[in-house]
Amino acid sequence: YFSQSVTQSPVTVNKKECQSLNINCVFKGHSAHYFESGHFFRKTRAATEWERISSGGRFVMSTDKAQNLFSLEIRDVRVEDTATYYCKARYRYYTHSDRPRLPVAQKLALEIITETN
Repeated sequence: YFSQSVTQSPVTVNKKECQSLNINCVFKGHSAHYFESGHFFRKTRAATEWERISSGGRFVMSTDKAQNLFSLEIRDVRVEDTATYYCKARYRYYTHSDRPRLPVAQKLALEIITETN
């Protein structure tokens, strides 16, 4: 009986090498109060599995629960960052016992353009 949604923006983007990219995910609905954490994943064209992105180095993750927002910043984007990205929100429901966590995801297609001089 809880409704939830996660809206990721932008949906598609082209970036040049060395630029930065912010991916924002807004979670809302009756269950926003039960938001536990946000995670980001990506899959390159060559990959067969989704790779979970860890915060560190060029990848910076942040959460602003007051704004119902979690985000990923990719600094100094590279050609190898070309991939489909998605965010997943995890919620925890407190009833008489903990229910399983329910993921909600949206996807973003990112393409890095190389400049030739």
